[in-house]
Amino acid sequence: HKYFNLPAKVMIRPDLEGRRTLIELVAPDRAGLLTTVGRVFAEFGLDLSTAKIATLGERVEDVFYVTDSHGDNLYDADFIDRLKERLEHELNALSGALLDAES
Repeated sequence: HKYFNLPAKVMIRPDLEGRRTLIELVAPDRAGLLTTVGRVFAEFGLDLSTAKIATLGERVEDVFYVTDSHGDNLYDADFIDRLKERLEHELNALSGALLDAES
């Protein structure tokens, strides 16, 4: 089963303790994925406290615990929406580039 044609899914919510924000990412595995995620986190001024990286065949299920640059949870709904859209756009663009290269 090829997962490359499945779009990336990003879910963002507070962690159970409410001190950090949990970003769950399910996407096709490909070179540059973590670099892309890290670049987006840097653009948005996020600090990464913990990451759980899981690769299941050709799919990744990664979990990132982040805070803003002040060490706080992410509260601004517009900011969270922009972050989610940016991550999904970048990861789907990465997939699209791979699909184009394979055809």
